[in-house]
Order: sequence, then structure tokens, then C-alpha cells
Amino acid sequence: MGHTAVARWSLPPSGKLKLNTDGACDQQGSIEGDPFKAEVEALKLGLILMWDVNMRSAVCEVDCIELVQALVDERYQFHAMASDLLDIRLLLDRDWDVELMHISRDANEVADYLAGLGSGLQCTYTCLEAPPPQLCPILVMDLLAL
Repeated sequence: MGHTAVARWSLPPSGKLKLNTDGACDQQGSIEGDPFKAEVEALKLGLILMWDVNMRSAVCEVDCIELVQALVDERYQFHAMASDLLDIRLLLDRDWDVELMHISRDANEVADYLAGLGSGLQCTYTCLEAPPPQLCPILVMDLLAL
């Protein structure tokens, strides 16, 4: 698992997919009042989705350095969310090639926008057929930076 913050979004290496996750707050401020829990749930659901659709080689970028640090800390079992952290560690340890990296919040704008869009929904998973028009300028900026 990587510790270095990625300064800007980039294409994944050849033959790999990329998963960018971000936790989202609801109208009350977060999932059950805990922004860290939102980050944990976003990563866990993203990894489960990747496994379920048979994506076996990917770079996973998370903008919550505390989450990345908690996952590499051997004392994670003493964390308040030890059970969820163990779930993620077990997902990462499956027979696949998934690299976990920290990405700066500025470089994770697309995931941030989509997480915010989804935070008001009553479902866990939503599939978009096309990016919302408001997201297009952020996508263009990512492409121009490549």
C-alpha cells in the first residue's frame, strides 16, 4: 500500500483499471456523524464492486490519508473501526493485483463531486450512463493535465 500522495489524477498503468473513492457527507454532516466512516465505506464498497465485476488489476486512490495509514498500521485492530478495516484488509489480500495509494483531495475532484452527488440518495449504488454536465469541466481539467 502506498503512502505517497498523488498530486494530480493520471491514467492507470497499461492493463490496469483505476478506482478513485471518496466518502460523502449527508445533510447532517456524514454517515452516522463520522466522516472517516464515510471514507471507509466508500473504499469498501468500491473494492467489493471491483471484485464482483471481475476487475482483478487496479490502482485504487483514496484521498483520506488517515484511512491509508490505518490500513498499513499493524495496530489497526485497536482502531474504533477495526472490524471495517479488517474487512478492507481482507479484500486487499484477495488473489488480485490492487495497489492502494493516497491521492491529494485536489486531484480527486471527480470522485469528490460524484460522492457529493450520491450523498443525498437513498441507495448504496447508482450507475450513471454519462457524466453529469456539471462534472464535464472537472473531467476536461484532468484530461488537460495528462
